[in-house]
Amino acid sequence: VKSSLYARWNPPSSFTLGGRNLTAVAMIRISRDGRISRIDMKRTSGHRIFDQSVMAALTDSSALPPFPKDYKENYLDVEITFRPEDR
Repeated sequence: VKSSLYARWNPPSSFTLGGRNLTAVAMIRISRDGRISRIDMKRTSGHRIFDQSVMAALTDSSALPPFPKDYKENYLDVEITFRPEDR
């Protein structure tokens, strides 16, 4: 899940971030069909442009793989930490 979301994430340049190492934490709910049905920012970075880039990656990520047939739950809540150095 993280690699799929990171592939869609376009964080601001280090110049825009002023050289700061920022982190944002999001909680998403993934439905059985792979659709993201809920997005909550658990911890913002405090940098508006950085946080907007995280939200854009999450809202643009509508095509995650569906759950395996043997997974019985209707959804999965996942916490994802976004850090530019992890890309």
